[in-house]
Amino acid sequence: MGALDFLKKLPARRSDSQLPAKPVRCVPAPVAVAELPVNARSKAAERLRFVRLVEITKSSRRLSDADACEFVAVNHVLEFPILRSSGHGGASQLTYNNLRNWRPAVRQGGGDDEILRRLADGYTRGIQKARGDARFWEYFYAFYLNLNRLPISVAYRNAAAKMRAIDPTVRIPTLAQARYRISQLDPAVVILAREGEEACKNRCIDYIKRDWRDIPAGEVVIGDSRTFDTRVRILDPQTGKYRAARPTIAALIDGRSWFMSAYWITTEPVNADTLIRTLALYCLNTGGQPPAVAYFDNGRDYCAQGFSTPLVVDGVEHSIFRELGITLINSIAYNARAKTIERAFRDMMQQFDKMFPDYLGSRPGERTLAADYFDTHPEELPDLELFCRVFADWLDSYHATPKSGEIHRGKSPAEIWNARQPRPAMSAEQLRYAVCKPEGVRTVGRGPAVSLDGKLYYCDRLKVGTRTLVKSDPFDPTRVICCTPDGSLIGEARTREAIRALALDDEEARAAISELIGRQRRQLREARSTLDRLTGGRSQASPIELFLADPDAPLVPVGSRRSVKGTAHEFTRFTLPGTIEPAPKAPESARKLEFREDEEEERRREFGRAIMTPPTTPEDKPNPQQLQDFNQFMTSRRDDEF
Repeated sequence: MGALDFLKKLPARRSDSQLPAKPVRCVPAPVAVAELPVNARSKAAERLRFVRLVEITKSSRRLSDADACEFVAVNHVLEFPILRSSGHGGASQLTYNNLRNWRPAVRQGGGDDEILRRLADGYTRGIQKARGDARFWEYFYAFYLNLNRLPISVAYRNAAAKMRAIDPTVRIPTLAQARYRISQLDPAVVILAREGEEACKNRCIDYIKRDWRDIPAGEVVIGDSRTFDTRVRILDPQTGKYRAARPTIAALIDGRSWFMSAYWITTEPVNADTLIRTLALYCLNTGGQPPAVAYFDNGRDYCAQGFSTPLVVDGVEHSIFRELGITLINSIAYNARAKTIERAFRDMMQQFDKMFPDYLGSRPGERTLAADYFDTHPEELPDLELFCRVFADWLDSYHATPKSGEIHRGKSPAEIWNARQPRPAMSAEQLRYAVCKPEGVRTVGRGPAVSLDGKLYYCDRLKVGTRTLVKSDPFDPTRVICCTPDGSLIGEARTREAIRALALDDEEARAAISELIGRQRRQLREARSTLDRLTGGRSQASPIELFLADPDAPLVPVGSRRSVKGTAHEFTRFTLPGTIEPAPKAPESARKLEFREDEEEERRREFGRAIMTPPTTPEDKPNPQQLQDFNQFMTSRRDDEF
């Protein structure tokens, strides 16, 4: 075998992209002198003092560098407690070779901090580049910094196995190096990756301390809702049996006093209507004094359009908050610490929820066998009414308990709340209309009525075809408030129940039908009266008659006609004298010459059959007059058909 054949059998040389990555060396990064350990700073200071003292000795005694260095090492040894024994095996570092190494750093010049930083050992701070292949560390961090929370040893083994599968030639760092790299990481990064965002916020992220002492009581209200960690019994109408349900509370708490001024407890899901009723209850409890600011989270129901977020109609903003004069402030998303109501909810969980035998626990792992018992025995749970009475008693006790924090300073929530300054109050009528939620613009239809959620609401003051802003009533589902698009009140509209189609034996239904029929006739009379008033009674005359008649000409009825077709089932012909006079009746002789329309049609058909009969022999040819009559007949048929 020749040399050429031998070379062909050698493995091909890998390209640079196929070669394993070179290990990245850790290069010490310069740091400030103040960040160095005290021993490192002291050692650098002795090196600087040694170099300068040798220079002074050399100049004053006219010695060589080596002799001056030896003189300082013997006569000034007590001035260097670190260098005299920091060499290998405890030997002195006050030598000529070290002088030659340290003097260039001094002669570079600069301030003492710069010189000391050059003379100090290579200490580093923070997370530096790790030794070894960068891909290994990416996989190692990905395995370890994970919510699955793998141990360091398991993450290390997985990363090493992954790298061997990718490139067997890569040198894997040791487990000790991996542990060291983890110890150098920022704890906030490790907690965020392995325990989640909330744990990182609670343990590592800055805490904003809010001072509520300068906020007057009654000015800021904080709203939120929570589901109790206990249950009540409710009757299922379909099965006729009791079932367990967790009640939910929607609460408004005063930001200064922590007084829960309004709350609404329900077993149904909390929605925007629940929050509107809670806010209306707050205004009722305060004597019609709404707060100046509402501090809500970013939930869909708390930011519902028409409630706290304006509904814009033709450039005009409409909302309950606008009617009440409340300013909305939204907290940062998922930042429960910003709302002090969360502290009240925590106290509620610890002091109220745990009093019930079926306490579920705030975490699924805390659920007990006692809680499981009530899953099959819901009849032993309290009903919602009893639950609310017990909660009201607990809340009174909570309000009367003094608190020792910086906000209350020994006072109870009730003391601070009852000492609040009065705010401008709204009347009951104003409050009633202010808490109605703008739902949207509707076009008034027949009735006159507007539609909302599949229901028709009727109001006599509505005008058919006009655009109306509809506001729903949170306490009365049979009523809506109708306004113009700019917000001016039109009136209230209400639903109307359907009536039986045949009410032969129902006196009440028959009376309702009679009332509605009378209402229809009254509406028609009112429309006719308005029309006569606007036109002066001349609406039945044609425009040409109005133009030709005298100004004081009376409207005279001529005749009438009835029909089931047309825009009206009855027509009365009115005219104005002196405009279009009717022609005189025709004499009897003239009327005899008249022919009926059916006779003319029969005559035309006979004529068509005659002229369309084909000739029997070639010698029979139609005369020119016959062809002319045939063409006229066909033309007349086309005109009639099209």
